[in-house]
Amino acid sequence: MKKSALNSRILQKVLMVILIMFTPLTLYAQKTTDVSGKVIDSMTGEPLIGVNVIIQTLKIYSITDINGKYTLQDVPEGKQNILFQMMGYDKTLSAINVKPGEKNIVNISLSYKTAEEVVVTGRRINNTEAALLSKRKKAPVAQDAISSEQISKSPDSDASDAAKRVTGVTIVDGKTVYIRGLGERYSSVMFAGSTIPSPDPDKRVVPLDIFPVGLLDNLVIIKAYTPDIPGEFAGGIVQINPRDYPDKATFKVSIGSGYHSNTTGKDFLTYDGGKYDWFGIDDGTRELPDGIKDDYVNDIFYTPKRIAQIGREFKNEYTPNTTDGKFPFKVNFSYGDSYNIGKNKTLGLIFSGLFKESSKNKDIHFFRVSDNWNTIKDYHIDKSTYSTNKGLLISSSLNAGTDKLRLTSFYSHQSDDNTSEYFGYNNDRQESTVAGAVSTAKIYKLQFITTGLFFSQINGEHYFEKIFKTILDWTASYSRASRYEPDTRTSQLIDLNSTGSFIVYRSDDVKRFFQEHDDSVYGFSPSLTIPFKQWNGLSSKLNIGGAITYRERDSESRTFLWDNGNSLGSISTTPEPLENLLSPGFIVAPGDEDPTHYFIKEASGENDYYTGKLTIIAGYGQFDMPIIPRLRFVGGLRYEYSDMDVITYNPILKEEKDLSKEPLEEDNIMPGVSVTYSATKNTNLRFAYSKTVARPDFREVTEFKYSPMISSEVLIGNPDLEQCDIHNYDLRVEWFPSASEILALSLFYKDMEKPIELLEVTGTPGSTTLKYQNAESAENMGIEFEVKKTFSFISDLFNLESSNIKNILGDLSFSTNIAFIHSNVDVEDIESAKYTTDDRPLQGQSPYVLNSSLNYNNDNIGLNGTLLYNIYGRRIVKVGTIYGTNPRGDIYEEPVGKLDFVAKQKLFSKGHLKISISNILDPAIEISQKRPKSGTSLEKKFTLESYREGRNYSISYSYNL
Repeated sequence: MKKSALNSRILQKVLMVILIMFTPLTLYAQKTTDVSGKVIDSMTGEPLIGVNVIIQTLKIYSITDINGKYTLQDVPEGKQNILFQMMGYDKTLSAINVKPGEKNIVNISLSYKTAEEVVVTGRRINNTEAALLSKRKKAPVAQDAISSEQISKSPDSDASDAAKRVTGVTIVDGKTVYIRGLGERYSSVMFAGSTIPSPDPDKRVVPLDIFPVGLLDNLVIIKAYTPDIPGEFAGGIVQINPRDYPDKATFKVSIGSGYHSNTTGKDFLTYDGGKYDWFGIDDGTRELPDGIKDDYVNDIFYTPKRIAQIGREFKNEYTPNTTDGKFPFKVNFSYGDSYNIGKNKTLGLIFSGLFKESSKNKDIHFFRVSDNWNTIKDYHIDKSTYSTNKGLLISSSLNAGTDKLRLTSFYSHQSDDNTSEYFGYNNDRQESTVAGAVSTAKIYKLQFITTGLFFSQINGEHYFEKIFKTILDWTASYSRASRYEPDTRTSQLIDLNSTGSFIVYRSDDVKRFFQEHDDSVYGFSPSLTIPFKQWNGLSSKLNIGGAITYRERDSESRTFLWDNGNSLGSISTTPEPLENLLSPGFIVAPGDEDPTHYFIKEASGENDYYTGKLTIIAGYGQFDMPIIPRLRFVGGLRYEYSDMDVITYNPILKEEKDLSKEPLEEDNIMPGVSVTYSATKNTNLRFAYSKTVARPDFREVTEFKYSPMISSEVLIGNPDLEQCDIHNYDLRVEWFPSASEILALSLFYKDMEKPIELLEVTGTPGSTTLKYQNAESAENMGIEFEVKKTFSFISDLFNLESSNIKNILGDLSFSTNIAFIHSNVDVEDIESAKYTTDDRPLQGQSPYVLNSSLNYNNDNIGLNGTLLYNIYGRRIVKVGTIYGTNPRGDIYEEPVGKLDFVAKQKLFSKGHLKISISNILDPAIEISQKRPKSGTSLEKKFTLESYREGRNYSISYSYNL
């Protein structure tokens, strides 16, 4: 009996185990179907994106797309409870009796959470591709964007790399943005909606490479003007938006390294710098000697003994040495959370940081010709650069019912430690003519540059329900950009008679250059948004606001030479190294010099010191309203008063020169009108017109002469520069098939009066002088096409039934954007030069720009792979002019096509491994100039510069704690 009972219990256990084992198969065999529907806002009727749709008991999950639509797949038949939830809205639970073979649809409207007088709304997430497409769809004017989600699928490390993926955008010199073929002066960069200064003393626009993508939410390129944005607009505005705080606690850490084909493990030029160079900070090693004051270093302000002591205090190092190229390293982290701190009060916080170091070798061929097309320079250059990039973002946001406050602080710091060796033919100052022989030159350049940007902004938003339901929005910001170049040392040695002995031939062949540049911007911009009903009772709004922007720049450069009362070293028997020639024992006071003893001599110019101030006061009014239900009008006027004051300083005479005069003081009224017709909920037809301006920058209106010290090119400003006026016309058709798809076609035309360009003018023998100049007029026009699409349409098109094929095609997507651009400049002769051609494109304009990508994304296995290609057409770098009777062709940058690959694999539950290969094709980058056909001379092309960037392989691992 006991045995029978035991057997019975064993049989029960076995049956229970069998039942448990086969339960999943039973469920799987159970008939399933899809449940779909749409979620809208109960008040506005607008579709809600990002609503979580969940059947908790089955762990089935979906999220609403750009149109508020969702689909729950493989839902078993029978009664199911579906939960709809989104931050800021009341949760809604809906029951449905699921029936296979029928359409199971659940449409829901969500209501705001309310508590007495307070309305709490959810935040919009802008770091995903779907969210940005939704934003583009509902934007008042045409704009393009790229999200951090898209950036993570590329090898891009900074904002300049990311921006080049946007339709019609190219990047020059790895950092300067060109939008729709228009140069940096016709584009603006804003951070978190505020104007920021530039750390580049030569350019007005902010270089994008100072923004690490690890600290960004998205980049938005605004291509059509509206009166609520600054009026200095032509190509477009780059809106860089920092990371926003998450809805729940997150802590992410990422670490990576890599290999560079030209550099890692290979000879790398360097020199003895400071102990913190690895972190991109000079420890004071390169600072001016303590004995140098603000006064010019000559025998008027200093005693001979003091000058001798100053000379001995300069670090005696000019010749590079060699080490092995390092493996790159990068690390970044971010922490964010939101806290409930009281009734209807939420505090959001994000803290993010990044450090990156890299090394890169460049093997450059450098070539220059004289006015008569004779060779004056033919160098082989070995250049090694050690770079660091550091960034820090801190942001907090307080949502207290109808009031919102946000404080954002951002800091970015970059360094480039450049070491270069030049070797080859040189005759830029006729040493060969003097010596009666061809001269061979050897040049060393040691250069350390740091740039930084500090940004702080406080923003407030306040809702006044009893005062016409008005919203008051205000922003106050301060930002400061800096550039520090301490003790750049350039030394040129000449072998005059091919004896193999290199000596210093002239006193200005050994230079030490110091520069400090600070640019600050203070901004305040309030606005009022007043809702109202137009004549048909449709919801509309009036936006009234203003802005005050004050910009202040201080720039100081100092140059020092060595002198021995003769041509330095020309009769010296002391060859390399230069450290033997200029050791402290050979440094004397002025008056004690001889062929082997030298004194320090300052050679700073009259315009090496300048300060600039720019004040812009603006006010605007703008309507945003439907004329009929599907026709939206956005338009108004903006008034801007601008006043620029530039003062240069002569350090020898201690005199200031004020350049504040017309046309640097302007009153501008700038209209902007945009009309959008939405034939369906997924399509837009847009038209826009506006009048905007482009102003000259501080340095461009000074007579400041600046030389890179190697290229024999001298840059000079023009006090007679005038403002450029631009008339903009835009037409765009958009179709959004789904949350992640778009098809867009755009046409644009810009009529420009007095565009500003940089052209070659007559300089000293053997050198090239570049000058800013207004042309008479120009026009710029083009067509843009963009498509983002998954391959799932193929299975529908060919009625493919295989689920495996459907899944594969659904995981594949492609993206292509291409812009064809044409511009033409109407020029007139100027006193200093004549243009080589009267029919040419604008400087910097590429005739075409193409971006393509192929993406594979499989959420089931956590794998994402992307292949990206980017190419732009040849563009003018510098405008050619005629020297006397000798025409010089325009200088072009030839087309460059780059292919990149990225793969991301989810490892474990919270980690990702990312592998990327950038610049796979490694094309040659070339700068060229043609000698036009003239008389008996045939047309000939000269390659002025040529090099390859090298391939970069990187690997990183990120983990979410």
